[in-house]
Amino acid sequence: MAAGQSAMEFLLTYGWALLVIAIVVAALMVIVPLQSPDTCTFSTSYISCSEHRLLSEDESTSSSGKKLTNVVYANIRSGEKDAIEIYGMACARGGKPKIAEDGNFKDALFRLDAGGKITGSNAKAILLRGNSLNVGSMPGTIKFRMQCVDVDEGGNVLAGQKFLPGETFSGDIYIAYKLRGEPEEIPPKIARGRLVAKVQ
Repeated sequence: MAAGQSAMEFLLTYGWALLVIAIVVAALMVIVPLQSPDTCTFSTSYISCSEHRLLSEDESTSSSGKKLTNVVYANIRSGEKDAIEIYGMACARGGKPKIAEDGNFKDALFRLDAGGKITGSNAKAILLRGNSLNVGSMPGTIKFRMQCVDVDEGGNVLAGQKFLPGETFSGDIYIAYKLRGEPEEIPPKIARGRLVAKVQ
């Protein structure tokens, strides 16, 4: 009986403190909810991503002065072992973009050889071992405009979606690439990375 009485006295003495701590923790979780940190990661050792941000609108990427929406800026880096050739990049949520017969993305929005971004019928960006490529409109970079889009389960781009500042985007970055020196007849591989970013 003495043990039961001691336990009851302990709860009566310190129970209120445990209750106050639980209330404070619950209040903090409501006021400052747990947020997932911004990340950009690839599962392959050939490609890494850093210094990324996602803009709801970005005037600087449009030559016509029209604001482009959902524009990604990122530092895409090759691994230390092999140089790579990048043929296309896509940022999508909801599904994987369609792949064409040549192994690159079907939609021109994602191909480096489309829209005058890089000239040439088989345009590519070459990243030497350990080198990086800044995606966006920053000075000294290729003028590839990577826009994040919603894609349905069939791989079709859903037009008109604009991400709002403060919203958290959670999707994938796909890069069509080959190791430098691989024969032309070998189609590009698709590397998939995870992108979580708060829209600015």
